Amino acid sequence: MSESEATLKSLFSLEVSDLPPLIAAALESADGSAAMKGQILQKAAKIDWDTIFTEIVEKVSGLLDMNMADIMMAAWSKYELLAQYRDEAKYPPGESALVPLAKHSLSSEHKPSVEVLVNDQSLAELAFSIKLTLHLDGAVLKIQDKKIREIRLGKVGG
Repeated sequence: MSESEATLKSLFSLEVSDLPPLIAAALESADGSAAMKGQILQKAAKIDWDTIFTEIVEKVSGLLDMNMADIMMAAWSKYELLAQYRDEAKYPPGESALVPLAKHSLSSEHKPSVEVLVNDQSLAELAFSIKLTLHLDGAVLKIQDKKIREIRLGKVGG
């Protein structure tokens, strides 16, 4: 997975064309979704639901463009093993260290949302919950100047 495509969307192999049925199902199953749709249509009477739904799908697609490297680095920044690489006496600036990580799992939870606005008036907010668990085997981190500069992944599952 190259850096340009390493996102949640690419990890799950989702295309924008895959999202409408998934989002429609999620909206239909959510508590109060029928009331929310009615409220949106009432306040945005001159806009049809297909147009609004298309915009929601586009925004949700953008929510899935979360960079996987950012997610992994946030999790690893709390990893005690890596704290030692902040010691400039042992690891001087400009010097890099390759750190192999044992087989492990990373978990992260994200709660992005899409706010539906019409004429700058908020009509609804659609909140999502993304729970991600990655199983990593053979990862190597390149650490330089107290920061993870590169991630080399072995096997990844999730």
